[in-house]
Amino acid sequence: MRLGSFPFIKTDRLGRALILCHRHADVDAYCAAYSTRFLLRKLNPQVKVAVACPEGLGVPAEKVAERFPLPVVQQPIDNGLDLIVTVDTGHAGLLKEWLDVVKRSEAVKVAVDHHPLDDSIRTIMDYLLVDTNASSACEMVHRLFKAKKVTYDSKVSKALLAGILYDSQHLRLARCSTISAVHDLCAGRDILSEVKAMLQIPRDRSEVIARLKGAQRLKLYDAGGWLIAVSRVGSFHASLARALVVLGADVAVVLDEKKQDARATLRSSEVFGAKTSIHLGTDIASPISKSEGGIGGGHPTAASMTIESYRRDLAEQVLEALSSKIGSIVKPLR
Repeated sequence: MRLGSFPFIKTDRLGRALILCHRHADVDAYCAAYSTRFLLRKLNPQVKVAVACPEGLGVPAEKVAERFPLPVVQQPIDNGLDLIVTVDTGHAGLLKEWLDVVKRSEAVKVAVDHHPLDDSIRTIMDYLLVDTNASSACEMVHRLFKAKKVTYDSKVSKALLAGILYDSQHLRLARCSTISAVHDLCAGRDILSEVKAMLQIPRDRSEVIARLKGAQRLKLYDAGGWLIAVSRVGSFHASLARALVVLGADVAVVLDEKKQDARATLRSSEVFGAKTSIHLGTDIASPISKSEGGIGGGHPTAASMTIESYRRDLAEQVLEALSSKIGSIVKPLR
């Protein structure tokens, strides 16, 4: 990765830039966009930087955006762009209505990410700044600041730290590089407690109800001694999946299947991921979504997929894929 060459265009020629998050941007994506905008304006104070979040922000990101506001562009623009940067976006389909802008534009295109990139995004970008061992997109942006020898202010350090904490589950999934980044961001700043408190967002009543209903609908399976929990719920899929793993499931599969489309959210315990080496993103979500013409991918222990027109029950497909990877028949528990 040529981090020091970012943004791969002479900064004095950088007039207009666009930063794109994935749809329903989470805290990591939004904070990475916020910090990248600051970096570009440091490299060239005259640059005009637009930020776009297709289909808006997720609830946690909305709360964080109140602390770190950005002028977010609502309608696609593509006139006169010199640079396009995608952050935290591993599949082109996650760009939604902005995808055509990226494809048509003659701007320099850079992906900054920590996900394994799907070919759909690889083929339309000019430069890939990707490390799948990084905790978050914000950790990658922090590396850009260091490579460019640009200092960040207190707000940016808090934003980067928020993204890192959010995607690393408050450092539970951190590697040494993550701890090093946190150390840099906290150096001379007593901000860790403040940022942790910022991310403590109380669950509203609707989320609690969704989690409880999902627990009621739970079906439990065994595969080689691993417990797989499958449930269906209409909203707060990730919240329910995390809750099922906390309850003791090794793998949680939460589905939302409608007549025209379906969504599956997958989570696994760290023990399951370490002992089986199963990557929920590349081994489960990505191949199933591709076979169904959908969008899918993610991390080793957290993944999701969305399919507009599905042919087979997603639960069956996920269980079959897990059975194959585990090397054991999936049996329902009564």
